[in-house]
Amino acid sequence: MFKNKNDYTFIVFDKENNQLCKVEFVHDCFKSCQWLDQSKNYSHWYYVNIYVRRSGQFLKRHYKGQFIQRFPR
Repeated sequence: MFKNKNDYTFIVFDKENNQLCKVEFVHDCFKSCQWLDQSKNYSHWYYVNIYVRRSGQFLKRHYKGQFIQRFPR
């Protein structure tokens, strides 16, 4: 299931539960959240749903400001 390369898919939402973007090939969840924080278009994100990319299985929900592991399992 995990091959240690682009294992995750992010679906990013704002406070009103509007989907902002979908990022299909995520390698490092921590760095991807940092990128969202610094992004001009997505810095107002509120939470991301994290999925296992290959199976589509829901893994976890991460809220802005919480600590996130680089490679959650």
